[in-house]
Amino acid sequence: MLKAISKDGQIIILPLLSRDVALSLKSKHPFYCPCCKERVNIRIGDKRIAHFAHQRKSACAFSQGEGEYHEQGKIDLYDWLLAQGYYVELEKYLPQIKQRPDLLLFHNNKKIAIEFQCASIPIKQLISRTAGYQKLGIIPIWVLGGNRMRRRNHQQLYLTPTEHHFIHQFKANLPTYFFYYCPNSKKFAINQNSWLNGRRTAIGNLSFHPISQLKFVDLFKIANKTSEERATLWLVEKKQFRLYNSSHPSSSEKQWRQWLYLHRYHPTTLPSIIHLPVVSQWKMMIAPWNWQSRLCIDLLLKKKRVTFYECQQFLTRYMIPDYKFPLVYAKHHPIKEYLNILLQLQYIQEISHDTFQLQMDLTSYESLDKALEQDKLIMKQFAIL
Repeated sequence: MLKAISKDGQIIILPLLSRDVALSLKSKHPFYCPCCKERVNIRIGDKRIAHFAHQRKSACAFSQGEGEYHEQGKIDLYDWLLAQGYYVELEKYLPQIKQRPDLLLFHNNKKIAIEFQCASIPIKQLISRTAGYQKLGIIPIWVLGGNRMRRRNHQQLYLTPTEHHFIHQFKANLPTYFFYYCPNSKKFAINQNSWLNGRRTAIGNLSFHPISQLKFVDLFKIANKTSEERATLWLVEKKQFRLYNSSHPSSSEKQWRQWLYLHRYHPTTLPSIIHLPVVSQWKMMIAPWNWQSRLCIDLLLKKKRVTFYECQQFLTRYMIPDYKFPLVYAKHHPIKEYLNILLQLQYIQEISHDTFQLQMDLTSYESLDKALEQDKLIMKQFAIL
């Protein structure tokens, strides 16, 4: 805890004081937690920044200590916002919801709660804390610690299933975002418009920005990049999908391969329209190749003519409810997105509102080489859609 209240009601933010001043306060005044009003102690050492700590057996919900990485990140973000002229409060307690955001920012008549999340938390906690802020009309922004960011290459991140739920989208016409900050390197990382590949990897527009060169509003600027680079990376992903089996397949993957075998298909020669990137793949419980192949083979190929409602009902058991993505304000329909891609690629035709007719053959290719060749053509078309 970085902030406490003195006996006379003065708010003290300990890391902002010099070491000598902080040491002098240690013996002069009692300090109290702004949330529970219990007395707290000043902690000043060589390894961690100065902070306040509750007594050992405190019942306060905020008595658990935070690591130096987290505390330094909070101070960095606080100083960064203050330097831009914003009114911002550190560790502001909100008694109506019994929550304390790391930062509470006031911007253009809006309140914004910024959480700097360095440790893993359950999805339920993300949902409940976000709902608490939204109940008060506060916009929550969750910035993940750079310690949680794992890169596969310059445009790819490894994301755990829990981290998918930290995806932001503030309006339907804006990109999706993941935000990161590292207090060691003093840099933000912003990942926009990620495509999830079904192997816990996000392919997106990833950029890094020194905090000293970035404004708060710059966090939300739309990256000036085309889909071509991401399409090239997805082509590599499609090749890996065709060539390599997972050494530790999930139960859904095992079931899918069994289902595929019973339908006399094999991943190496599946039609290229199976396993295409869909922006809202994060709403699906299973990999894109899994649900897209089921839709194409078990529904489109058999019926030839389908409605969006039929497709939605067919795959509804594989979808994650909207409420589990509390930071996304727009409605997303991954199945409709996929149908729109097939429509633009002219594999299907819309014969009436939300009713589609299959236009092209969906049989397997005769060889792996032919499949890889078709993958290149499809992704070249996809990049310019």
